[in-house]
Amino acid sequence: MSGSASGGSVATGVGVSTKDDLVEAVREAAANLKADLADPKLVLCFITCNHPTDHLTEALAALKSALPATIRVGGSVNGIAFGDDRYDAVYGNARAVGIFGFGGEGLRVSAAISANPGGELPPGPEQAMAATEAGKRIAREALEVLGATVKGEAASSAGAILLGAGIGVGLDQPVVNGIRAIEPRLRLTGPGLSGGVDMSGMPLPGYAFLDERVEKVGVALITLAGEARFGFSMANGMQPVGPGAFVTDAQGPVIKTLNGRPAKDVVLELLVGNETEEVRTLFAKNPTVMGVERGITLATQDPEGDFYWCHMPITFLPDGSFIDFFEAKRGSGLSLVRIDKQSCLDAVEQAAGMLVEDVGKPELEGILAFSCSLRGFTLGGETAHEDGKLRKAVKVRKLLGVVANGEVGCYRAGRPLHTGWVYALFGLAQS
Repeated sequence: MSGSASGGSVATGVGVSTKDDLVEAVREAAANLKADLADPKLVLCFITCNHPTDHLTEALAALKSALPATIRVGGSVNGIAFGDDRYDAVYGNARAVGIFGFGGEGLRVSAAISANPGGELPPGPEQAMAATEAGKRIAREALEVLGATVKGEAASSAGAILLGAGIGVGLDQPVVNGIRAIEPRLRLTGPGLSGGVDMSGMPLPGYAFLDERVEKVGVALITLAGEARFGFSMANGMQPVGPGAFVTDAQGPVIKTLNGRPAKDVVLELLVGNETEEVRTLFAKNPTVMGVERGITLATQDPEGDFYWCHMPITFLPDGSFIDFFEAKRGSGLSLVRIDKQSCLDAVEQAAGMLVEDVGKPELEGILAFSCSLRGFTLGGETAHEDGKLRKAVKVRKLLGVVANGEVGCYRAGRPLHTGWVYALFGLAQS
């Protein structure tokens, strides 16, 4: 599956395959991409996480054979969306390989990869510091290869895509912090990689790769600059519906107290309300699954507008604190928010409008759409219609959707943050 390429200073192409055999799928997707874009400078290759990983080395060799002069970067994800179809490994056990290519005379590209950003350290400040250092390393390496930082360029003339370790690992925000420490003006977005889910529904880490190098629990950074315009946007459809609380003690991803009380007690009061003790027990056991099933969570309002950053409780700890991989800071106000099918779909149009506004052009060359896997729970059968609504809302030549395991995104002019339950877009247009 492919389409036609366009001329200009920047060009994009897409190739997709749904073959069951991973090696054959990579070959077919690469061939479809080359029919779209004959000479890509960099390709992003996304492989659904239900493909057998023991075939990955052979598949990357096939990708190299098809695109020997191209930077080849990618990883395992929850799903691929292309055209009117969605191939979801988690909800439908569908397999796919999707390749998005970047080319054109005016485009500069680079990529860097890191092994497990937290190393073998246990959760805590040292692990977060290690992840921040990993973010710094890949930022330095990618920007050095690119040949310039973005400090001397317009914000719309450079951008980056981060393939994160995913929400189950919980280190993507420190990685983002490290990248921004090296280049604070670099805007970025991207999906968390995935290895599927365990029996309890919790996400498993995936694989990242750059050329022949493969890293489990790895992260990869792709940087782009040159004669093109880059845009970023995101929306989720969350709306405040009830009382909230303030974070009074927190350390990294551990929220210790809310309103001066044990965080667990306050969270359960907000999420459970007047429901039964049985419901309270279920929320206490697995707040993530219960929150997603009921379309409620906690979030902080963005100062730039009517947007709420998800701060979903992942699990409660014995001392009454809880884990929030999106790291609500001390002093943050957490609101009770709801997301439903209609608001979730409306978020697609909101993200599309903000993307066109950010790029500054009515027609885009290419878009990568990163949709959180949690949106699949909310939308059900409507999930496959997300990218169709996007195509109606914005003129774009090439579009590939990726089902993500946590996301990094930029809301309007704000800094990039690790988040979830969102529809995040990366777009580029002719300069």
